[in-house]
Amino acid sequence: QEHLKSVAGRQELVIFKRKVGSWTHSFHARFDDPEEGKLVAAAQNFMQVSPPPSVAEAALTFPLVKTLGEAGCLFQSSLVLCNLLTDPDSPFSKFVTPQHRAVEVGSGTGALGVSAALLGVPVCITDLPHVLSQLSDNVALNLSGEALARTSVEALPWGDEQA
Repeated sequence: QEHLKSVAGRQELVIFKRKVGSWTHSFHARFDDPEEGKLVAAAQNFMQVSPPPSVAEAALTFPLVKTLGEAGCLFQSSLVLCNLLTDPDSPFSKFVTPQHRAVEVGSGTGALGVSAALLGVPVCITDLPHVLSQLSDNVALNLSGEALARTSVEALPWGDEQA
């Protein structure tokens, strides 16, 4: 009850925030206006990724889709790779050019592929067929213009999935 009172009246709450190299990852809960007699309304949970200013001016947003299990979560490993792509001292950064193409396999939220597109890389973001709706939504939410034009979302069955 005390915890509910502490979040009552807030529109948004940052659950955690952590730095991964030059990128910042945070987990948020956004609350609707509560119904009469209730302290807190249902929350919409989402993750935000704040890249360095050289990549994007605004944070990238990835809604949490619990029904997708692991595919609906943002893994720290994708942020580590995002950081490696933007770190000029990383051997991976030399591949971040419009002349190199990328395929992200098992993309889940698509955070790495979206970030690669923002860096100028033509990218195909892939996952199992039941994840494509989330991927398409996240691409549309976070990309526009040329970055959106150089990005595709495709089904790529792998593991035990049948083609």
